[in-house]
Amino acid sequence: MTSGRRAAVIGSGFGGLASAIRLQSMGFDTVCYEAHDQPGGRACVYEDGGYVFDAGPTVITPLTVWRNCSSSPEGDCRTTCDSCR
Repeated sequence: MTSGRRAAVIGSGFGGLASAIRLQSMGFDTVCYEAHDQPGGRACVYEDGGYVFDAGPTVITPLTVWRNCSSSPEGDCRTTCDSCR
């Protein structure tokens, strides 16, 4: 079921992904646009010459922040996200 409300999120870093999750949990049909070939923003990694590099500073976010961001009427992070189990 769609609400008829639509939202576009520009960027799929932590902020963009968290915003998209919240908008979806509020009933918006949400699309996320990303300029790069993978999500993550500063938290993404890439390979070059057989080595793996951080694209920016390594960010460690407390699990409570992710649980809060991904909570929705359908359930919480512990039931929908492998990294939270």
